[in-house]
Amino acid sequence: MLTIATAGTLYAQEHPKGDEEKSGESGAKKLSIDELELAISRDVAVKEKAGGGYLALNDKVTHKTWLLKLDHVHRERLSQLDPHTYFACSDFKPKDGHLVDVDFFEKEKDGKLEMSDMTIHKVDGKPRYGWEEKNGFWERVPASQ
Repeated sequence: MLTIATAGTLYAQEHPKGDEEKSGESGAKKLSIDELELAISRDVAVKEKAGGGYLALNDKVTHKTWLLKLDHVHRERLSQLDPHTYFACSDFKPKDGHLVDVDFFEKEKDGKLEMSDMTIHKVDGKPRYGWEEKNGFWERVPASQ
């Protein structure tokens, strides 16, 4: 289970709440939306190059390996989750015509952002999980039926 620190009320939603820009705590560098989008795009490009032009992502639900091409990073979904962790939602188009929404997590380490996790959030618009704030922490929760 992923737990993310923040403050607020209890409710489920599609993604953690994003901010236009967020400054880091404890002396962490302030990162812009452009810097976060560039980091995600860079990490995806490296994985696509290694995968012969596609990002290969194993789907734990369908036991399928998706071969994905980045369509775009949702700039409105770029969020700082804690002093060193950032979240981004991105859309991918696989070879078979589906639309796959992948959530990325980037951690700031030694002044650089590195991808720490990526999960399939939605396939063809159908969410697999949502986000809920509980006791000041964001948690992934099963999607509403």
